[in-house]
Amino acid sequence: MKNAIKTVLAAIALLTVADCQTIDQKEYLKFTVDHQYRSGPSMNARLNTRPDVTVSIDGWIPEDAKAVVLWFPGGEGLGGNMGVDHIFVDKGIGFIRVQPPSDMPAGFVCCNSPFRSSGDHVRDVGAVIGYVKQTTGLPVWLMGLSMGSVSVANVATSLPDAISGVVFMSSITHYTAKNTPAHNELLVTQFSLSAIKVPVLALAHAQDNDFTSPPSGAEDIVQAATHAPVKEAKIFSEGPN
Repeated sequence: MKNAIKTVLAAIALLTVADCQTIDQKEYLKFTVDHQYRSGPSMNARLNTRPDVTVSIDGWIPEDAKAVVLWFPGGEGLGGNMGVDHIFVDKGIGFIRVQPPSDMPAGFVCCNSPFRSSGDHVRDVGAVIGYVKQTTGLPVWLMGLSMGSVSVANVATSLPDAISGVVFMSSITHYTAKNTPAHNELLVTQFSLSAIKVPVLALAHAQDNDFTSPPSGAEDIVQAATHAPVKEAKIFSEGPN
């Protein structure tokens, strides 16, 4: 994990600005604040993103931050960050967790709804990007683990000029053992990854035996991101479980 995080931090140092637009970015980056709180590096906020829907974010932005990472956990999207937030903050990178919207209190996997692949998800995350950029003035990167990689792919290909880089970790690039889409979501490689024009980093573990996130998927992502100015797949091995 430490080696993977070092790789992510090195990639973020590139801070390349995107120059592509596929939808009305100004519309998707709109937000209003329902609640916000900041004390030192700690911050949290609840944003109005869609009619009667809010999205909450929480994390840390150090005083010397040079970029902010939006973190998308896997599974239902309610998990933590495995303690890596402090590693980022110590290196001058803000780390913000994006939670599922208020109309999905049980998380993204409720009822097998393909929400991570939806336009509503783009609108929710777009509001978060707009808020973070307006309040910090910093470049924003997206980073997702497992099912979180679907969120990253959807937002990155829909709002390519609103972000400065993307990181895919153990990405969902294949169907399940039953040859069905995981939680009915699109695969990362089913998005138009060629729309991404910022640095792309794809991480995987050589011993990942999940049908949906084989290590070869990292290479598939990088190959599909044909317009990324800098791109790399990193395959790790060994380490604890």
